[in-house]
Amino acid sequence: MDEHSPANVADTLFRVRAKHPHNDGVPEAGERPMTRVREWITTAREERWGMLTDLAFAVVWVTVVELVTYLLSPPTWVYYTLMLAGIVAYFGFVWNFELAISQQHR
Repeated sequence: MDEHSPANVADTLFRVRAKHPHNDGVPEAGERPMTRVREWITTAREERWGMLTDLAFAVVWVTVVELVTYLLSPPTWVYYTLMLAGIVAYFGFVWNFELAISQQHR
């Protein structure tokens, strides 16, 4: 059986849910296995887009730093400082993005 087949995915979700400390592994009233599969697919899509956003930010940031250091020829410590500043910029970007989303939903 293919590891990504619907039956295998549902079985995996059931086992993961059963191991969860706040769950006894028994589906809640009215909950169907397909609901759990839909939740899993939704979560996977959200994580995929999050990873693509992270990758895009990293590629853009490193490209900008490389261009700046190539054009200006600063000392090596400036290059490393700009790379470390990317970490701060990333978390600032993510925080502002989440803040904008939460304000949009109000």
